[in-house]
Amino acid sequence: MLPEKKMFEKILENVKAILGEKKMSTFSKMTTAKVLSSLKLSNYLPDTNSLKNIKEIMLSLGKQDRNHKMAFLQIEEIFSHCESCSKCYHTCGEVLLKPRAFDFIICLKCKMIYKKELIHLYYNECKENL
Repeated sequence: MLPEKKMFEKILENVKAILGEKKMSTFSKMTTAKVLSSLKLSNYLPDTNSLKNIKEIMLSLGKQDRNHKMAFLQIEEIFSHCESCSKCYHTCGEVLLKPRAFDFIICLKCKMIYKKELIHLYYNECKENL
């Protein structure tokens, strides 16, 4: 995860690339600051706080406890590409976990945390990565 300052610099770079330098220059610094502040409050801070909590949970649990205290991601919670799929796996082949209190998915093998809509899955039954 990028540090906050770098992340918002990247967002501005991407907006400039889409809108163009000329269009971006029509917005005041105050307007830009308000938009970034709104993004921070509505998206960045809630996600950052959730990620901190998930990392603390992962660190506090022993290896054997993890699978008992965290639910597995269920196939019904995602849009699978076919009816043959019965379980959700990460592209590394590990079964994915979904903490009940958070809208994130965890791969313990890779030590990665994902938003549900941004993860790539491996479908064991079809041998497909999607």
